[in-house]
Amino acid sequence: MKKLFFVLMLMISLLFISSCSVVKIYNDSFIALGTVIDLTIYDNDDALKHYKEVLNIMRNITKASSAYKQYADSSVSIYALNENKVVLNDNKYFDILKELLNYSIEIKNTTNGYFNPLIGSISFKWKDIIEEYNKTNDSSVINFSSNEINNYLSKINNSELVITEDYIELKGNALIDLGAIAKGYATKKAIEYLDNASCNKYILNAGKSNIAFGTKPKKEFNIMLTDYDTKDNKITNIGNIVGNNMTITTSAMGEQSFYYDGNYYHHIISPIDGYPKSYYTTVSIFNLDPMLSDAYATAIFSMDIDEAKAFIEENDLETILYSNIGNKGYIYKSIKVGDYFHEN
Repeated sequence: MKKLFFVLMLMISLLFISSCSVVKIYNDSFIALGTVIDLTIYDNDDALKHYKEVLNIMRNITKASSAYKQYADSSVSIYALNENKVVLNDNKYFDILKELLNYSIEIKNTTNGYFNPLIGSISFKWKDIIEEYNKTNDSSVINFSSNEINNYLSKINNSELVITEDYIELKGNALIDLGAIAKGYATKKAIEYLDNASCNKYILNAGKSNIAFGTKPKKEFNIMLTDYDTKDNKITNIGNIVGNNMTITTSAMGEQSFYYDGNYYHHIISPIDGYPKSYYTTVSIFNLDPMLSDAYATAIFSMDIDEAKAFIEENDLETILYSNIGNKGYIYKSIKVGDYFHEN
């Protein structure tokens, strides 16, 4: 009798285990686009293959879009274009570069110049200032005069890109910087691949500023949105995103910034006047093509509240504007933001 009871209990236990299937999880990370890219794939026998494809997609885009020699392909890249003023269609990265630049020009027009791929020279100057200050805490590095800024703006406004099937030419003395769109473009291409491969249970985290996810087995994803206070070196929880099949794109001052003498200095530079603006500390856009949302979030960062609200409403964006400056908190949340967002 005891033996029969034991057998019955064993059968019940096995049935219970088989009904509660174990979720297979594949996770790995790699460096691309100047940041750590983390990809988790659930319940997919080809997870390693998909991971390698995403890695290849993002590293190819890195080689085409980087303005820095150590990350770029030496013949066809933004670095090569900035150095030589022309690149020829003789390399597999040419089509990536051409598409990225064509998109960038379209978005420049859509945002009335608040996104501008020709911002490189002034953007690189501000990044050097921020890096040097954070390294030395020496305020004398903030020596960027208005005359210098106007000189950079003149170069930007008097330069243009010529894009053909055979070559890309940079006319003028401006430099190109695609840092505000390349990561979003790479995220877009990665999720297009995953969707086409019917790999729909995943989460892709591209340096926290670009997050895309499909469905999570058995429950929804729960993503915390945070804001970094440069002045007080404090992280604030803005709220949580709960759901499946979403994208989250954020532009923020973050740690590429510093506070000095009542002013915030950061890496998101206005192409209009050449200065970092302090209207917001975080701009988040949900459920949009990641490439567009990357560029749009950057553009909105330099718009005042009236311009930003008009642009958000005109383009039906699901957007939150937040600022920790003076403990303002939420400045604006568009009516398109759904109940997937839970305020802190």
